[in-house]
Amino acid sequence: MDAASPAMASLKSGTSGRKGRINPLLFFYLGWIAAVLLAAIVGPWFFGDDALRQSLGQRLKPPSLAHLAGTDAVGRDILSRIIVGARPTLIIASGGVLIGLGLGTVAGTLAGYFGGFLDRVIMALVDIKLAFPTIIFAIGTIAVVGTSTAILSFVIGLTGWVTFARVQRAVVLRIKVQPFMEAASAVGASSTRLILLHILPNSVAPLLVVTSLDLVRVILLEASLSFLGLGVQPPTPSWGGMINAGRDYLQTAWWVSLAPGLAIMLTALSISRVGDWLRDVLDPDLG
Repeated sequence: MDAASPAMASLKSGTSGRKGRINPLLFFYLGWIAAVLLAAIVGPWFFGDDALRQSLGQRLKPPSLAHLAGTDAVGRDILSRIIVGARPTLIIASGGVLIGLGLGTVAGTLAGYFGGFLDRVIMALVDIKLAFPTIIFAIGTIAVVGTSTAILSFVIGLTGWVTFARVQRAVVLRIKVQPFMEAASAVGASSTRLILLHILPNSVAPLLVVTSLDLVRVILLEASLSFLGLGVQPPTPSWGGMINAGRDYLQTAWWVSLAPGLAIMLTALSISRVGDWLRDVLDPDLG
């Protein structure tokens, strides 16, 4: 047996889960994520008109073959609005996660590698951010600077960078004491070379897992802001805004809020479960 075989065996064990097999529900979660991505990419082209078309004669119609998820208070097809609303939700969420990932990775790498005063300053900023409620920070910032897609992504990214920073700092502290780092340093490798060629490549796996899990938080935060009227603005449909629009009809037209609520729940659940699976695959020792 060659030297790579134990590692390969561990990887195969991780991919099959703690019980030695892949959870069948994983295929459903992956399928749902693929469907949401497809809706975000092509949905507005095929369902854009239906999502905005109003018909007071069709208002508050229950789910039927004509309208699979029913209609809202002004007769718009709810399913079409859910499909079209996937695009702004994923754009804002993805942008927010990428911004948080970038800021947190840089901050965590600098804090973990150089330590000392820089580490204390960065970790103090992390503690300050963690002590401030995320939703209050987001609401206050958006109320001042506006609600465009770019601003929403940036604000959401600012709320999540601390998670990436703490994880990356811990990873760097573990990596920089490894023998290969000492060997590279002994032959004269610069700090920049060590960070770019050794630390960051070895940080991909944990950061990928954190990214998948943080995406759930960001989607829920974006939906919360839209529910409060501080996210995506009408007439563009958004899942959180649709829930808000249906709150006055919970007893008479429950489907108005239920359908977008289910979309948010299934999307968040699917991403979370796939993130758990990635954690098991990339770190088989957890199993």
